[in-house]
Amino acid sequence: MAAIPQSQEARVIRIGPLRIDREARSVSTADGELVLTALQFDLLTIFVESSGRVLSFDELQALLPRLQTGRRDPSVVRYHVARLRARLGSNSCLIENVRGCGYRMRSVSAVLPAALPSGAEPLRAVQRR
Repeated sequence: MAAIPQSQEARVIRIGPLRIDREARSVSTADGELVLTALQFDLLTIFVESSGRVLSFDELQALLPRLQTGRRDPSVVRYHVARLRARLGSNSCLIENVRGCGYRMRSVSAVLPAALPSGAEPLRAVQRR
């Protein structure tokens, strides 16, 4: 029995400026391809598939077998998310830290000014001191 090829829509995900090809395990932007480790790619895919939903440190650790250390350790998750965000560069704002809870992939309209109605100003983040 021959394998049924996935449609282009099912294997390629677009979120904002990111184009994620699941089959090729590649991520690209208008500037070119991003080089991600296998763990970073899996982590990004989990965020995209759960877009808008907060993923706790425990959930992320459970979803990624490579992060399972046998004990609950949020610092392991924080480290790998920080490395992923560094690789995403200017697109790192897509992954939002929800203080005390975990992380979530922000909706594109909340991040990208292009998604705003014409003439509208994007909200600016307020820095706390």
